[in-house]
Amino acid sequence: MGFISEHWDLLADRYHKNSQEDCTGGFAYEKYINTPSLFSMFPKKASNVLDLGCGNGIFTLELAKHFPNVIGIDTSKKMLKEAKKIAKGVSFIQYDLEKPFPEFDYKFDLITAKLLLMYIENLDGFAKECSKVIEKGGIVLVSIRHPFRRYGEEEGMSYFYEKTVMHNIGGGSGTEVFFMHRTLETYINTFRVNGFYCDLIEEPRVRASFMIEYPISEWRDGQDLLYKEYIKYSDLKPKEMEGSQFTFHLEALIKESLIKKSSQGYSLTAKGKEVSNRMDYGDIDIKTQAKISAVLCCIREEDGVTQYLLYTRKKNPFWGYQGFPTGKVKRGEDISEAATRELLEEANLDGIPELFAIRHYRIYSNEDLLLEDKIFFAFRFKNPKGKLTSGKEGDFKWVNRNSVYEYLKRPVKEVPEIIKALEKFSGEITFLEGSYTTEEF
Repeated sequence: MGFISEHWDLLADRYHKNSQEDCTGGFAYEKYINTPSLFSMFPKKASNVLDLGCGNGIFTLELAKHFPNVIGIDTSKKMLKEAKKIAKGVSFIQYDLEKPFPEFDYKFDLITAKLLLMYIENLDGFAKECSKVIEKGGIVLVSIRHPFRRYGEEEGMSYFYEKTVMHNIGGGSGTEVFFMHRTLETYINTFRVNGFYCDLIEEPRVRASFMIEYPISEWRDGQDLLYKEYIKYSDLKPKEMEGSQFTFHLEALIKESLIKKSSQGYSLTAKGKEVSNRMDYGDIDIKTQAKISAVLCCIREEDGVTQYLLYTRKKNPFWGYQGFPTGKVKRGEDISEAATRELLEEANLDGIPELFAIRHYRIYSNEDLLLEDKIFFAFRFKNPKGKLTSGKEGDFKWVNRNSVYEYLKRPVKEVPEIIKALEKFSGEITFLEGSYTTEEF
């Protein structure tokens, strides 16, 4: 199959492992930016789809979730071995895409080439073959490494100087392949002369903090900005990263006030430190923490009868479930203030909050998928004032204490335990952790 096939075979095991587990810059960009951008450009319908340069089949699997018939082609035998494990039921073909395409029994409504064209030497021949197997009115959807990224990498190199270079595809592994630097004009016009027209170009933007949240692999060991007060540019820049590419991201981080530059060097700003403080650098990811909420347990005496204010939810998730109303705690807000604010906003009631319980609940599906991880601060409001008002998100109702369980047709599972803690409360705050499964969410 040739030079490129051999090198992708060498890279296959490492590439597959990293694409499954790694969240460094390159793979994070592919997962969170490049692939969703392609998804947004999918046609609503396509009967037959051809995925060229399918690699280990991760993108092919996503195609198979959207469209009924998908075929994947790649030059690497080892990549296809993984693809067949990942995208079961999809047909895969090992083939050199520099050659005329194999014959198919039908034409395709959609052809995809994700991060492939830079490795195709004969781009005109490739476009011509696509024109032969595409259905009339069909779509060829491609993504490429932006050619401007090579501009300035080599001394005296112009963006318009098209040439074949060696490109490291292993993040420092030493595995290199031929890489074709072409202008956008060349890409577009090559397909145009072969019967295609360009309907849409998208250049996905990334937020400036992306490089901190998902740093390139060379940053993983050092994380220099975290462990030094100041650092020089020469020490900050990874050796394997192009200078123009690194400078672009560094300037974006400075513009967003995540990094600052002084006579001493570069350092994190307060905003940058706040982002870093939320990172788990073992996994290179911003961790989603448990949701913090206030439980609003209102009690009143009406004609000598104790009543609880109960809530029927009219919003997903947990539509139709019943219990005590809850409210979210805003960042930087006192939890007791959040409870008072939420009670007024949601029920038009005002009262004095008394913390009586703290609970940590984890809710799982029957397939053991974590659906919710929440920490509740339960507050008692005795005889709140105001005219009770329900809203779009749910209905409120005062219910006699001895009729609570009769009224609750679909109670949230933690409600009985919260009621028990409320009735036993005598000034001592209790803490409890637990988990349960649910069939509905």
